[in-house]
Amino acid sequence: MPANFTASQLSAALGKSKRAVLAALRDVSAVSQVIVSGNAASSWTLESLPAKMRDELTAIATARGYRDAAHLLATPPKQFWPPPGFPKLSDVAQHCLDKAAKLRRAIERALALQNDLSRTSGEIEQIGLTDYTREFGYAISDRALRGLVRRTLDRDGGAENFSRLELYLDERPARKAPLPSKPRPGDEVEFRQLRDMIALFKNPTAPTAGELQSLWLRAFEIHEEHISNGKPAKRTQRALVRFLFAVMPALAKHEAALRRMFKRKLALWQENEQRIEALADKRGEKSGFHRAPELRTEDRDAIIAHAVLNCDGRVSQAWRELAERNALSEDLLGYYRSNPTSKSYCPTRIREAVKHEIGMMEDIHHGPRQDKLNGAHLFRDWSGVASMDWICGDDATLEIYFYTEDGKGGFTLMRGQFLVFICTRTLRILQFALQPERNYNARVIKTAIVKLCDEHGLPRKGFYFEGAVWKNSRILKGDPNADPISWPEAELGLRSLGLRFVHSRLPRSKPVERVIGALQDLMEGEPGYVGPDEMHERFERIQRVKLLVEAGKIHPAEHFYSLDQWETRLAEICTHYNATKQDGKMTGGLSPDEAFEKFQRRDDPPTKLPASCRYLLAHHKRPILVTSNGITLRFGKQVYNYRNEQTGRLRGQQVLAWFNPALPEILSVTDMRRENAFCVERTQEVPAMEAPDELLEQEFERINAHMSYGRVRYRTLKAKFSVPFRRAMPDAATVNLGVEIATQQNKVEARRADDQKRQTRVSKRARDFGIRPGLLENSERSQSALDLMAQARRDHEREQAT
Repeated sequence: MPANFTASQLSAALGKSKRAVLAALRDVSAVSQVIVSGNAASSWTLESLPAKMRDELTAIATARGYRDAAHLLATPPKQFWPPPGFPKLSDVAQHCLDKAAKLRRAIERALALQNDLSRTSGEIEQIGLTDYTREFGYAISDRALRGLVRRTLDRDGGAENFSRLELYLDERPARKAPLPSKPRPGDEVEFRQLRDMIALFKNPTAPTAGELQSLWLRAFEIHEEHISNGKPAKRTQRALVRFLFAVMPALAKHEAALRRMFKRKLALWQENEQRIEALADKRGEKSGFHRAPELRTEDRDAIIAHAVLNCDGRVSQAWRELAERNALSEDLLGYYRSNPTSKSYCPTRIREAVKHEIGMMEDIHHGPRQDKLNGAHLFRDWSGVASMDWICGDDATLEIYFYTEDGKGGFTLMRGQFLVFICTRTLRILQFALQPERNYNARVIKTAIVKLCDEHGLPRKGFYFEGAVWKNSRILKGDPNADPISWPEAELGLRSLGLRFVHSRLPRSKPVERVIGALQDLMEGEPGYVGPDEMHERFERIQRVKLLVEAGKIHPAEHFYSLDQWETRLAEICTHYNATKQDGKMTGGLSPDEAFEKFQRRDDPPTKLPASCRYLLAHHKRPILVTSNGITLRFGKQVYNYRNEQTGRLRGQQVLAWFNPALPEILSVTDMRRENAFCVERTQEVPAMEAPDELLEQEFERINAHMSYGRVRYRTLKAKFSVPFRRAMPDAATVNLGVEIATQQNKVEARRADDQKRQTRVSKRARDFGIRPGLLENSERSQSALDLMAQARRDHEREQAT
């Protein structure tokens, strides 16, 4: 009776996958069913196989030395997994066994479905990937899954006994650590000196290199003493290793490794005449990785100064240029590579050592204003300010082009000047003006102020304007042909009504800046929008259309607002802003309209300006970064800020903040290693308006203390690394000529000063007598005549009085 063979036997003989064999036999009916590992499996006789498969089996049988194909199939393949030398399951570490069990469950269904030709390979792979993710908690690629399945099938060798756990182990599974030998009762007494030495270690679980060197030396000395007393060397070694591993397991992973280490070090110690130097751990020296030299203060200062003064804060450029000039110490340049592959190369250790001070001095180098803009700032408390207490105003050039008629039949495109007034407390826009010119027009601005006060009344406290523009500007001059109303006159008149004028020191102190920014965000997408930086952003389509309009080729109404249209649209944008909720500190989630109503002082409404005065309106531990504003902790909406001179030294660095909720006024600070502790007091919030002078002085002192370190360092390094100049050595004739020129210049300047004083006095006297100053010459005779006339007037007034 001819023998029957299963697809697994055929795949093992052919060296193909079982699915490939089943696919080849798809059109060949099975001869019978056989039981394999408790499951029914189809089988075929050799004669029923396709001719191509029989030829392949015959060729393989001949190549392997079998009599024929039937002999090849009848001889079961030898089980080659696990290979010789592979650890037994009882010797494999538990975590490797657990991983193998997970893998067996993960690919169990994928292996079983290899016989199911009704499913595609993609479907089987998807099932395997899903099971793998379920078991391991993470996903793998389909390629990795195919590799695991193929490896398991190869290890199984066609036996289809997929329950064997060794099929799923890694190629080199970890072995169980051998159990350490227990020290004998006599070892504790015999080697007590070693235990006493270990007890003196600072940290026995992590001994230092010097402590280990001393321990090995004492162990070998005991070893030599025992041998000299006639004890067997091997027994002494085993006892010492057993005792050392029992009292200090950190010496090695297991006792066998410690035994090898003991023998190696003992041989090395004996070869070097029992010197302690032979026991030093020299792996660090021989590895080729050596500790970098300490960065000296001179090198550090040179890098910082060059980066700040000459490289605009670029550390890589400063390092490269100083290295090219050999301007750093020899040991530092000798340690780091001199020809890096990248131009921007700078050792990380060097960069970390200098970047913080470079960052804090960069703004100082740019100028005192830049230093103030990016430096520490006050925290303002608005709880004592009501709606309409203060009115804030500012100007801006908006990002929208509009057009006006030029009076010559053409059109002019411009962005104009936008002036806006807000309630300082609630950020509500009260009034705005749009000027279709490059500079201010006093009439439009004064009209806006009048309309503001007509609609909302005068502010209770005063106006909050920009220090540089508003305080010194001529925005309330009136019509050029009329008598001007000077700013001192307008301010004096408003002060007589109980109003005050406060001028901001920096742009960031003006709430109106944020309002203008919010409005500009709402303008994106409007016709004629060119962005906040027209010179660099370059909205190309708008620029092309702008050129066509300026050339008179198209009408601007197709692409731009007219002045009237843009004013109407601006009013709509301002209304939308006022009705939109704001999440800032000042409004607290309310819209400016809602906040304006909520924070009104009902018992003290604003005053309308009389018509006669309208002209006057022209232990919680937290790692935190020390910033330019000190240390700021935020707990919900509560903010705690701390700064002093010591925090200024740590700007840009991470520190540990030790916050005590029971004593929030003092913050304890350490470095990240919990060393170098110091305490710093909490800064106080300054009232937004009418802050006491003592409180302002106190907080500005803290700010100056926080910022002083960087400024002092900057001045020191700038002076230290300034370019020296050679002293000039002129001859005597040159010096005398210079003295003579200076003397003559002083005489001329003195004469001109006298003439100017005389001219001022003559003009004043002339105006007092109603004489036009231009009719009198600037001479001592004119001055004397006017003085005599003034004396005569005084004498006449005294006679009239008597």
